[in-house]
Amino acid sequence: MALRTGKLILARGIKLDKSYKNTTDYSESSMVSLVTSKAVASSSNCSFLRQGENVIEIEVPYGTALQANYIAFQNPDYSNKWFFGFIDEVEYVSNKNSRIHFTIDELSTWFDYWNPRPCFVVREHVNDDTVGAHTLDEGVSLGEFVFNGQATNFGQTSVDDCYACLGVSELIAPFTSNSLSNWQTVYGGIFSGLQYMFFNDFLYLQRTIDFYVRSGKAEAIQTIFYVPYEFISNSSPVVDTYTVTSSTNEVEVTWIEPSTSPISVSQTITRPSSLAGYTPKNNKLLTYPYCFFNVTNNVGTECEYRYEDFSGNPQFNVTMALCPSMSIKASASNYKNGGTDQTWGEGIVGAKTPQCSWVTDYYTNWLTQNAVNIGLSAATTLAQPFVSPTPTTFGLVGAVTSIIGEHYRARMVPDQVHGNINSGDVSFSNNKSCFTAIPKCIKPEYSQTIDDYFTMFGYKVSRLKYPNQTGRTYWNFVQIAEGESIGYSKDNTISVPSASMDIINNAYQRGVTIWHNHDNIGNYSLNNTIV
Repeated sequence: MALRTGKLILARGIKLDKSYKNTTDYSESSMVSLVTSKAVASSSNCSFLRQGENVIEIEVPYGTALQANYIAFQNPDYSNKWFFGFIDEVEYVSNKNSRIHFTIDELSTWFDYWNPRPCFVVREHVNDDTVGAHTLDEGVSLGEFVFNGQATNFGQTSVDDCYACLGVSELIAPFTSNSLSNWQTVYGGIFSGLQYMFFNDFLYLQRTIDFYVRSGKAEAIQTIFYVPYEFISNSSPVVDTYTVTSSTNEVEVTWIEPSTSPISVSQTITRPSSLAGYTPKNNKLLTYPYCFFNVTNNVGTECEYRYEDFSGNPQFNVTMALCPSMSIKASASNYKNGGTDQTWGEGIVGAKTPQCSWVTDYYTNWLTQNAVNIGLSAATTLAQPFVSPTPTTFGLVGAVTSIIGEHYRARMVPDQVHGNINSGDVSFSNNKSCFTAIPKCIKPEYSQTIDDYFTMFGYKVSRLKYPNQTGRTYWNFVQIAEGESIGYSKDNTISVPSASMDIINNAYQRGVTIWHNHDNIGNYSLNNTIV
């Protein structure tokens, strides 16, 4: 039994699809305007078959009807309510009549008649794309990682940026004139039995070693090791110049004040805005695992850090304990909402700086130490023939021979090498820093693929919330969990049939892209910024 006649519009070029992958958020009146603007035929005298049969006969030539892919009609059973549908088939009836088989577009037909409700949203386009706001695992393929720009060296940048530190158990003149020489030898809260003298010129260091030897104090030299310049420059250094033996043998020595606080410097790592040259549209690509950095001590230890775990640009404190070969550690300072005590354990220990070797002239040192004793020994021996009741020539010759023998043995002893000659770190000799922050990321090919995926389908959110059907300039994708309901019928005079609501829910469970302008459907090249 046919229903009463009503209005019908046949339209072409409507980009909506029957699988509901794409829809619009148009109101009913906006949908009517869209269909009218693309109409190929219309009628106010068409025959509606029984509900559910979805077939309409219309006085439109078959050739004209074939141009259409979408219909809009008013069913008199629903007063002035408009229905929208996809044309499935056009059947020839006569020269002037056609039969239209169609499927109701449930999303467009009922979009104005239901309200969204909180549900478990699997994916959507978020309305806050701050870096680090969304870090759930997407389960996408990452490929191999590559370096993402220049590394950041800190702790030191080369051997030239280091002092040579001479640790002595005794200060001798003229170094005792230093105003700091009487201070307690406490550095960074750690007591040391040594006085530390810092040299930024190897010539000054060698002159000082030679002067200690000539003064008979070679054994006072206990250690020589490297100290990164930035630690000393951060500790209120005092620079003094001394003359050793002659005006042409000046040395310049740097001293630092004893302190009870650790000596430390800070370093900031700049966040990247691209991935190996590719600038993403979606900021999630600037987080782990797509983008991160490692900090290495350049001798085999490496720690992985995520930019999003830092408040602002990553910052590190490099703390030093002044001792032979140094003890250095880098720890993040604005990391994971933690304080210094909390982040200390997630730091990285630096490599030992080179323990230098040095050479002293054993004979010169021995001669200097024993010069007075040699004189007394010779005088006593020479006097013996005159006081001894039985002087012998052999006693004099033997005594002198003994002294000469000591001289000979002292001269024949090779120059002495002190310190550990194997501790010089090859990293330092190759101008490697104490620490290096190495930015890494996925390859641009993977970056663009994943970025396109995020552009089309948003992020994985997995939260109970109102779905974001709006919030982006051109489109919003929404997918809810299986078995969930996207909304409920409004309290209107016309309610959404339960069968229609089931179809709508099933569509959202599969995922729906809601376009805010019909003409843009499928154009993912648009800059879909947050409104």
